[in-house]
Amino acid sequence: YAHCEMTLMNCYYTAMKKVVAHSFTGKARQEIEDIMATKIALENLIIGYRMKKYYPQMSPEEIRSYLLDFWREPPKRQVEALLNAPDAERYLELLRGTRIARGLPEEEIGSIGFGSQSIRNLLSERYMRRTQNPATAFVSHMFLSEMEIENIVRLVEAVRYGMEPAEILNLLVIL
Repeated sequence: YAHCEMTLMNCYYTAMKKVVAHSFTGKARQEIEDIMATKIALENLIIGYRMKKYYPQMSPEEIRSYLLDFWREPPKRQVEALLNAPDAERYLELLRGTRIARGLPEEEIGSIGFGSQSIRNLLSERYMRRTQNPATAFVSHMFLSEMEIENIVRLVEAVRYGMEPAEILNLLVIL
């Protein structure tokens, strides 16, 4: 199932990359590519962490097979260090030293999914405020909408599992 999902996501992002390359130029293209590259990098960080945490016996090569194709290649040394981390705790320690995690509060790094959403939120809001390009604003709005949907899913799951309202509030990314 996971490989099927990754294959479909890679097809989606490959098609998206072609559309962006064909439809945009200059600063608009750069902004949209920055947003997409960051989104994919964050998704891969979450995938890597979850594999380390829940499947500690997996080799770096096996984990790599579950990652999305990078939109823009991150530093190979950094990816290799994360994938070769002996466990999830060391993975998070290494992640703390990366550019993408800089500026995140410590508690959000421990909850990598939440931290990822915070980064996407900050990036989307920054582009929404600064861009002069409608396409960039639209892509940013789409990512903010995705996060709202993820909040709704978390809320429904939390209520289903009988969590207290205070606990549920901690799971949501407030936009």
